Amino acid sequence: GPNLGQNTNPSEFFRNLLDLSSSREGPHGIPRWRPRRATLEEMRMKSIARRFSLMILGLFLSEFFKRALPIAARLIFISAFLSGLGFLLTGISDIPGTAYGGILRELNPDQNTEILLMTTIFRGMVNILAIASLGWFAGMIAWSGGRTNTFPKGLRIFGWINVLPGIITLIMPVFGFAYIQLLPLWMLWLGLQVRKLDISG
Repeated sequence: GPNLGQNTNPSEFFRNLLDLSSSREGPHGIPRWRPRRATLEEMRMKSIARRFSLMILGLFLSEFFKRALPIAARLIFISAFLSGLGFLLTGISDIPGTAYGGILRELNPDQNTEILLMTTIFRGMVNILAIASLGWFAGMIAWSGGRTNTFPKGLRIFGWINVLPGIITLIMPVFGFAYIQLLPLWMLWLGLQVRKLDISG
């Protein structure tokens, strides 16, 4: 590892210190423990798994509303599928996409800006797809629940509120992330109501 002894001059000492902080090994060749990176990747993988559950929820509710509202039922599944797909692609671009982007930048240092711009644009586009489709899904659930009197009024109103981030993200994408504050409670409330539904009839 870098030499941090007392015989080094100050500039060399700080240079070695920076090399040590950015290396994967400690002062004596011992691998560094980096819990933050592992935790971040684990959270992203859990996020991907939750998006698959969104697709399954959309399929279930599509089947539930299929008899009373066939067109709406199909739109429910399409919106859930597109939202889940968008979040899945976001997760893919975050985990392996970041690694491959780093490799491309190392191999093409003169095109660093172009590669960063390309990955950022792709991630932004799939994020917009995910959030806008999620708002569409929430709106379809609220509308279908109102037409069939399936869900309580409070949940339907909350569903319409969840439509707003989906609309805003089409205009100003950065404000679309307001869904993060709204979605967990809405999904929990919706899940509790879905458990009471009887799809067999």
